[in-house]
Amino acid sequence: MNDTQVTLCKGGTAEKTVKVWEIVIPDLWHVHQRMLWKAQKISTKTQSGSMEREDCLREAKAVLECWHLAHHLKEHIEAAP
Repeated sequence: MNDTQVTLCKGGTAEKTVKVWEIVIPDLWHVHQRMLWKAQKISTKTQSGSMEREDCLREAKAVLECWHLAHHLKEHIEAAP
């Protein structure tokens, strides 16, 4: 197990130093799925509805990308010497 430590929220009131393996990444995949489900419920009969649906889909994609990025960054830190 890698004992590399990182400081989270550096300079903020919630600043703390933890071992990388202690970091828990929230399961944003479920948030992403909920956002997709909500997007499908938005009526596209009007231009504003279509724009709202597209915004929701774009935001859902961004949430999923953040989830993947967090996992990749954690793996990168764990692999560091």
